[in-house]
Amino acid sequence: MTETVRFPDGPLGGRYRIERELGRGGMAVVLLAHDLKHDRKVAIKVLRPAIAAAVGAERFLREITIAAQLHHPHILPMYDSGEADGLLYFVMPYVEGESLRDRLEREVQLPLAEALQIAREVADAIGYAHSHEVVHRDIKPENILLESGHAIVADFGIARAITAAGGDRLTETGLVIGTAAYMSPEQATGERTLDGRSDVYSLGCVLYEMLAGEIPYPGPTAQAMLARRLTDPVPPLRSRRPSVPPAVERAVAKALARLPADRFSTAQEFSAALERDDAGAVASDGRIPRRSRILLGAGLVALAVAAALLLRSRSLTEPSASVIAVLPFSPTTADTALERLGRDLAATISANLDGVGDIRTVDRLTVLAQVAAGAGPLSLPEGVALGRRLGARSVVYGSLVRAGDNVRLDATLYATDSARAAAQTSVVAAPGDIGALTDSTTYGLLRAIWRRGTAPTPSLEAALNTHSLEALRALLAGEGALVENRWDEAAADFRRAIDADSTFWLAYGRYAFAKYWTLHEAEPQVWSLLERHAAELPERDRRFVEILRLVDDSLDRALAEGRSLTEQYPDYWIGWMVHADQLLHVGPMVGHEREEARVALEQTLRLNSRLIPAWSHLTLLALQDRDSVAVDRCLAALTGLNAGPALMAEGYGDQMLHFRLLRRQLRPDTAGTGSLIDSVAHDVARNRNTGSSFYDPFRYGYFEIQTLLSGKVLRLGPTPREEAAHRELIVLSWMGRGAFDSALASIDRYAEGAGEPSWALEAYRVAVLGSWLGALSPVEADQRREGAARGAPGAGAELVAEIAWIDGVRAMARRDAAGLSAARQTVRASGAPSAAVLERSLAGMNLGVEGRPLAAGTALANLEWQLAQSGNLAVAKHPYVSTIDRLAAARWLAAGGDTATAARLLVSSEASYFISSGTNVNLAVAGLELLERARIEAARGERDAAVRHYQEFLRRYDRPTPLHRHLVEEAVTALRRLSGQTDR
Repeated sequence: MTETVRFPDGPLGGRYRIERELGRGGMAVVLLAHDLKHDRKVAIKVLRPAIAAAVGAERFLREITIAAQLHHPHILPMYDSGEADGLLYFVMPYVEGESLRDRLEREVQLPLAEALQIAREVADAIGYAHSHEVVHRDIKPENILLESGHAIVADFGIARAITAAGGDRLTETGLVIGTAAYMSPEQATGERTLDGRSDVYSLGCVLYEMLAGEIPYPGPTAQAMLARRLTDPVPPLRSRRPSVPPAVERAVAKALARLPADRFSTAQEFSAALERDDAGAVASDGRIPRRSRILLGAGLVALAVAAALLLRSRSLTEPSASVIAVLPFSPTTADTALERLGRDLAATISANLDGVGDIRTVDRLTVLAQVAAGAGPLSLPEGVALGRRLGARSVVYGSLVRAGDNVRLDATLYATDSARAAAQTSVVAAPGDIGALTDSTTYGLLRAIWRRGTAPTPSLEAALNTHSLEALRALLAGEGALVENRWDEAAADFRRAIDADSTFWLAYGRYAFAKYWTLHEAEPQVWSLLERHAAELPERDRRFVEILRLVDDSLDRALAEGRSLTEQYPDYWIGWMVHADQLLHVGPMVGHEREEARVALEQTLRLNSRLIPAWSHLTLLALQDRDSVAVDRCLAALTGLNAGPALMAEGYGDQMLHFRLLRRQLRPDTAGTGSLIDSVAHDVARNRNTGSSFYDPFRYGYFEIQTLLSGKVLRLGPTPREEAAHRELIVLSWMGRGAFDSALASIDRYAEGAGEPSWALEAYRVAVLGSWLGALSPVEADQRREGAARGAPGAGAELVAEIAWIDGVRAMARRDAAGLSAARQTVRASGAPSAAVLERSLAGMNLGVEGRPLAAGTALANLEWQLAQSGNLAVAKHPYVSTIDRLAAARWLAAGGDTATAARLLVSSEASYFISSGTNVNLAVAGLELLERARIEAARGERDAAVRHYQEFLRRYDRPTPLHRHLVEEAVTALRRLSGQTDR
């Protein structure tokens, strides 16, 4: 029976107005309240009355003051505590982020780098608390809050206070301090005198779960879990996730040792073990990295070996210098030139430090993106907080001041956990001598933090691999333009850097990235040189370049490498943006849901909140989800960034104008849509050279709006290419609404007097697709065959092959095995480049006609996965192939019981929204694919997903032919059954 907690009618303790309950657990009820004195939201934990009575108010409040004295960036502080109306409570900040438990319920397993970062931050927190003789006793995902990408441990000292105050009286309440899934063996067996090693054990359980996706000792009951940890060995972590490095597995196993004496003595030791890199200073291909080569004398083998062994040791530098964020240096007085120099020096010093010994620096472009030019200097607390958010253990913070004709740079290295100064240096040099300022500052910092042997003397020239000051200045100017969304300007700057130093490979990589966002591919010779010299790029840039090229060869490999890059360099916004871009545009082709792209875009924006492409891509996703709140958030951000000029790319027109038209469709009252359609139509006529884009209403299921828009464009005198594209958009829009008869009528109107066989072929395609789907009579397809055939004799091999393939689809719809066989023979004899693919497609259909649904679905699915990986250009000429193959495969797989693969195939249609600026027939049958997904989700018991898909099907499929009205009735009936909703 749940114990009732009655709250006072007035403000709790005279100063906290209770707003609502946030949750409840075994010890307390958590409330959201308003702090009347300080005008802020707070979270209040109110102890259950039975526990409050057992521990006693005076003793509890005395013990809780120990927790209130803990001050650490990864510990949730305590604001207040007290007693009111018989209730014991304590007050904490209200954290609007989520808990680690929320995150694990959503993602199950976390990226390696992120899991290790969370574990290290929790280790820092509990290590600090242990030094103040406070053991948490209940480390678990529910007590780890995630805010701005960082961990904050809640309820510190609460368990200790309750235990110390309550003593044996707690037994009467039935309260057990700790959680069985994460409890150390000694805590489970009732040991009273626990030390910090018990918390280390619990943290080991949490890290195990973050990586493996489950706790190390699962069981049906608390007793079963506790019994297993007292008898069973630690389950090998790599058996559940092979990508976990051996060093991490060993560290977790030691943390989970049954005896406290066999564990790490302190949380700091556990954290340090998680930072070790078994690869040392030797690269994965066996080469010694560039920074190691700086220390080697040419031909001195013994010295080379000694240096390599030295660099393998983790203890070369102070632990706080393992990850450094170099912040822009601020002039002591208003000075635009020194402000620009301070940003340039942050970039060069960061590049110079990166890779020296065990030092890694936070990506310099991410740091620049976080500190806007002209925004004024950061205070030291702000700089330290920024470093923590970016995962840095320390920050380089400093200032610039003029000294006659020279400048003086004062730089200090501060630890982010305590703001303690670990190193300090001052350098005086000419303001134009970036190399001297950079090298001297780097060496000064290294001397102070180097722990073994003599600190090296890195060279900026070696760090960036250029001897040209002109090239360096152009690169820095381009990087500044990048973080300010000035893509054309950035590309021009990087081009200048290449012209100044033709072997400056980093400039080539930056140039390719800038051109990527101007929608103009870098020149072939640039890519050729980049591919030949990729090994000479910094590691993160090398991998980024490889990912851009991989997408042409293998989508799976490109996406896997993108994820790996973001795990290895979680602070690299370029990597996150490219990965998000690929997830959005091509990820669905191999079964990735849109949510993955959204997560990657949100992470990109956490690192670079002013990145216009990230906001515009997030807008596309929000529009596709019909999420008006998310769309408004994105459009507000784009407006604040004055994104209009940046979103005027050639071939797309005024993207903000198109966004406004699409946003208008999400309003209950669409008044004003007509004038917006007029504006967009004129914009299309002025700016488009392709006739269609990612922003067409058709792509978002607004078929009626697309028909009106395209009709206006056709009346404005478009080019022949645009005219054909917009006529096709109208045909596809009718199909999207289920009106296959209206689509054919439109084709007939366009074909009159055109004298082109292409419209006759399109009519045959639509008629066959409609008859196969059951929306049209088979007679319609039979009648259209002759018109399409007139263009085939003597025509190209591809036309002959495609008509034969459509014949095969027609035969499949009639379950005509002989007709299918004849079609396959014609395809084979055509000699078309796409013949092999088309013949495989028909072979899969033949299996279905033979009554072997699972074999048919598997064959077509395998063909589609292969085509998606290779980007087969030959079959891309036949737009109906993948549409029919994937829908047919999904239906057969579902009938054969393989609903997982069927659902994954249907996800692929989402790629059509964003895959290219050309139209895609997948979108014309997206409503029917949604219906198939709804059926699958309903059969699986996924009620919410089924309801969502049925509703979207009904919203799109609003003009079905008489033969398809039963589908609408089916969806309405299903919605009544699932949720009682009948509106559409």
